[in-house]
Amino acid sequence: MPDRLSTTQKSRSRSDLLAGLLAENVFQPMFESDGRFVDDLSWLVGTGDARGIGFLLIIMGVLITAVSIMSWRSLAIRNLDRDVPDFSNSAEATADAGSISR
Repeated sequence: MPDRLSTTQKSRSRSDLLAGLLAENVFQPMFESDGRFVDDLSWLVGTGDARGIGFLLIIMGVLITAVSIMSWRSLAIRNLDRDVPDFSNSAEATADAGSISR
């Protein structure tokens, strides 16, 4: 369990670092007064400071929504709870039951 937790924490800090770098160095210059997307997308997030992180958040929201819709449309994922049997180990179940009642 500790290995999985540390892997999750490492990937989280990498993604935070990558998001900051993308927002600051890629998206922010695009939305400054002389940026590439000022004419096309300034109606969405405006121009000036902190527009890069705003655009990144909009992109991530759209991607999460798209993945959620695709997952919902997949019968294998939608019926996962019904199709996959529950895990049951009598020793663990007994230990869990004992820890809950205490």
